Amino acid sequence: MSLQQAFGIGAEDIRNVLADNKHKLLNRNSNLSANAEDIFDNMDDATLDRIAKAALNSGTEMDEQTEGAYDEIKKVLIEQGVLSA
Repeated sequence: MSLQQAFGIGAEDIRNVLADNKHKLLNRNSNLSANAEDIFDNMDDATLDRIAKAALNSGTEMDEQTEGAYDEIKKVLIEQGVLSA
């Protein structure tokens, strides 16, 4: 089973991280949902696996895994220049 199958990441997760970090958005005039879809569609398998691995390593409870995934998504978005550090 792949990491992505064990913990699925979707555009909604990206949108939630963008919404939680609106104050750090480098392009504040953009539509969060549209940006999230575009960002998610352009993530490669290695990035999605990285996020899934971070989620699974965060604990056994769904809330812990979601927080771990969101923390990793935030790191990815900073690396991609979507959010400021």
